[in-house]
Amino acid sequence: MPADVVRQATEKVVRDVQKQARIPGFRPGKAPVSFIKQRFANQIREEVLQDLVPTHFRNRALEEKLAPVAMPSFQDVEYKDDEPLKFKAVFEVLPEFELGEYHGLEVEFAEPEVKDSEIDRALARWQERDATFEPVDDRPLVDGDFADVSFEGHPVSGKGTPVKVDDVLIEIGGKETVTEFSDNLRGAKPGESREFSIDYPADFHDQRLAGRHLKYTVKVHAIKAKKLADLDDDFAKATGEFDTLQELRDDIRARLLQQKRHRRVTEAKNKLVENLVAAHDFPVPEAMVERQLEMRMERFVRQLQSEGIDPAKSIDWEAWRNSQIDPARREVRGDLILDKIADREGIQATDDEYAQEIRFMARATRQSEDTLRGRIKRDNGAEGRIRYRIRIGKAQEFLFNGAKHVEPSAETAAQEAAAIAHEEEHEHDHDHSHGADTVEAPGEDANELLEQVQEPHE
Repeated sequence: MPADVVRQATEKVVRDVQKQARIPGFRPGKAPVSFIKQRFANQIREEVLQDLVPTHFRNRALEEKLAPVAMPSFQDVEYKDDEPLKFKAVFEVLPEFELGEYHGLEVEFAEPEVKDSEIDRALARWQERDATFEPVDDRPLVDGDFADVSFEGHPVSGKGTPVKVDDVLIEIGGKETVTEFSDNLRGAKPGESREFSIDYPADFHDQRLAGRHLKYTVKVHAIKAKKLADLDDDFAKATGEFDTLQELRDDIRARLLQQKRHRRVTEAKNKLVENLVAAHDFPVPEAMVERQLEMRMERFVRQLQSEGIDPAKSIDWEAWRNSQIDPARREVRGDLILDKIADREGIQATDDEYAQEIRFMARATRQSEDTLRGRIKRDNGAEGRIRYRIRIGKAQEFLFNGAKHVEPSAETAAQEAAAIAHEEEHEHDHDHSHGADTVEAPGEDANELLEQVQEPHE
């Protein structure tokens, strides 16, 4: 950079420092310039470089038509009074590659259908979620009952921490109930206590109990029988949204159809991008791969925390990171391909689409649109990143709409069925826990220890 530009920038910084400096023996702003330069030399140098170097780099990159993907590393900086400023900028740029054919690609996709049996299963889950629990006084516990119990578990060896839970519901014979609890509580009556031991295997799903040998004392307080509401018009009216059961079934059908189509469209779009990535071999900037890894890690950490798992103690992060490098690199390559398709097809994020995305993000993060816009404005580049993601999404939509849709294979259909079954099972687990808590909330500590009477999921 020319010496006169450096000199002007330096003089401005010196004046600013001179005004702000509080030096014994001098009135504010009256210390000699030579004294200021000597005493605050490091601060002056840092501020001049922060002002000049990034700006000059950006201007030069624009002149050279370069597209840096991250802030550069500035090296070999030479800064002296009344001399040109010299530095070297080391950075990665977006790769140049030839875009292959992307029109009319073939992908498996068929419009979904919803069977009556799927609606029946959804209604059954709804019944489970709204189930009530009624006391049973005229017989002992049998399979299907829920035992309202308190229990203590003490290590057989006498060493280790005992466990204690008050007022929790245990389903007798339930698939998630540890077998020893069902076998020993079956036939018990309210007021009775049962004693038994459990030798938990080393690979038990709850690590707090894995490998431990505990002797339990369980007291039965009450027997609860689950009662499901009849599936009739009154059941539909109880939702507050429908007058007849048929209206409720129609609504469930529409929702399931929407979910199925969203899943199939998403999978088809992803498959199209996967095929394009496989057909385009070019190096991707490591800075973009690192950024993608950071985003993947942040998502994974949030997922673990939502499941009550401590990310710091439960994950081998080095192994996890190594496992994610190739997927992250493929995702970056896919985005670069989609970006180039968007360029060629003139695809952009409109202001209306940006506003719609802001509304969605505000609802999802439970904040006002004005608050979110303020945060985006303070985060330099945030609006550009949001518009970029909208643009990439529209490029995927363009690919899907222009693709040749072929009938899904038997393997694809089986994978979809397995995914739906997994989601239904997960929803059932959530509903089951909710139902138990509506009877008698056992308290925070008991909820944390409840897993000790549950079998691991398949």
